[in-house]
Amino acid sequence: MPAPDKTVSLLRPHRRGTGPWSVLCLAAACALLTCGCWGSLDIEERAIVTMVGIDRGEKGVKVSLEVAINEKMAKEGGDGGGGGGEEAFVVVHEDEASTAEAIHRLQDKVSMPMYLGHLKVVVFGEEFARESGIMEPLAALTRHPEIRGQVWIAVARGTAEDLMHHRIKAERLPAAYLERLLNTGKRFGHTADSRLSAVSSKLDLPGYHPLLPILKADEGSVEIENAAVFFNDRLVGELEHDEMHDFALVEGVHTAGTYSIPSPRGRGKLYVLLRGARKKVSVTQDGDRVTISLKIRADGNVVEDSGDAPRATAGTETAGKVVKALERQLNDEISHHVEDLIKKVQTQYGADIFGFSRHAGRLKFEEKKWDAVFPTADVHVEVNVMLRKFGLGEV
Repeated sequence: MPAPDKTVSLLRPHRRGTGPWSVLCLAAACALLTCGCWGSLDIEERAIVTMVGIDRGEKGVKVSLEVAINEKMAKEGGDGGGGGGEEAFVVVHEDEASTAEAIHRLQDKVSMPMYLGHLKVVVFGEEFARESGIMEPLAALTRHPEIRGQVWIAVARGTAEDLMHHRIKAERLPAAYLERLLNTGKRFGHTADSRLSAVSSKLDLPGYHPLLPILKADEGSVEIENAAVFFNDRLVGELEHDEMHDFALVEGVHTAGTYSIPSPRGRGKLYVLLRGARKKVSVTQDGDRVTISLKIRADGNVVEDSGDAPRATAGTETAGKVVKALERQLNDEISHHVEDLIKKVQTQYGADIFGFSRHAGRLKFEEKKWDAVFPTADVHVEVNVMLRKFGLGEV
């Protein structure tokens, strides 16, 4: 006699209370549980905040918000004196004692509930970053339940308010353009990782100080100009745009800029793009002396040779020797650049923007903190770049 079938069918009742109607009720309950919140608002019922600007104000802090105009706001003629549907955004301002209070009061200037879940960029005015510090506004923004850690943080040349009112050619929403600009800048080593999560982490680590991009408004455009060096949460100096290539190498950014050395063909320069940078850092202590050892490895692609004289010799063996000689010249050049950058930051700002403090956690400095040790630490830099590609020609 065959064994009874123990398979339970959802459509065939096998005991009381589990028939088809029970299954249908269970499915309906699941559908209700997976739907959105009953009290949620449609996107057209929200005022989407895309950029926040922070400047010094008479009461303490002046907060500016860029609010994207949706279809309903356009029909209403825009909020805060907007463009009656002709503009894609409006900028509203509030001067209060704190950032959180200013944002709360700004709701009175926007006809729909503000939503910061799509916030893209936070910009600090230059004076505010130098005099007041960025800690209080960042703390308020970090606590806001709608704001994501991927929001970009930057410093405006001048005031944040002026930058936010600046119109960019062929761009309806400046915040979207700045988000792309900063993301691309990080990818190509033109700026450090300045997203909210990264900046907050650096401010939380003793002896690790942020580096933020400086945005400069030009006629019809905005560009990354320099980089703002912070000691804790206050702006104390700048790095030139070219120095960011050296910083990118120390950071281990995949694409870290272009360097030049004399061309082997004669007059002119050989330009090499560095890719795939890797670093190794060690911090040692011998008595009162602290030494930072930095080893950098990268691949080099020759992107241009402006030499105008032919080679004197040819052959595989000679070409190999030329490549080795070029690599030695390139490594010496890059080592000097990186050492000069670190020395500048040590002597002028005393701020470890490189994160060397993370490699010194197990060392004992008695009563000294890393901020006191870093400016006088010895730094040894070793660079090993291997030339991999030479374009369509020969070296």
